[in-house]
Amino acid sequence: MLNDYERLVPYLKLVKLSNRQVLYEAGEPIAQVYFPNKAVVSIITTMEDGSTVEVGLVSNEGMVGMPIILGDNITTITESVQIPDSAMQIDADILRFYSFLIPLPAKTFERAGI
Repeated sequence: MLNDYERLVPYLKLVKLSNRQVLYEAGEPIAQVYFPNKAVVSIITTMEDGSTVEVGLVSNEGMVGMPIILGDNITTITESVQIPDSAMQIDADILRFYSFLIPLPAKTFERAGI
């Protein structure tokens, strides 16, 4: 029987993330989800006055595109590469499908501050 990771492997693709590459803009649908290897991705929110502030970072301990496994496909934040490297990329629809089949441990949500 395949473990959870083995089920996803056929759908994962190694991609290069460039410096300042914007992975998502606030209000856009999430098409791809990223699991950074050595890259670091900034989580940026826009304040009421239009200014922006970095509110978090994602690296090899997390994923970029968390709303997908929480049942949403639109992001409310901007995510931009701060330190370039690579990531494993998966289609958001595939991860959404598997997230219903694979029980996610509570620690995943605790790490994300959810």
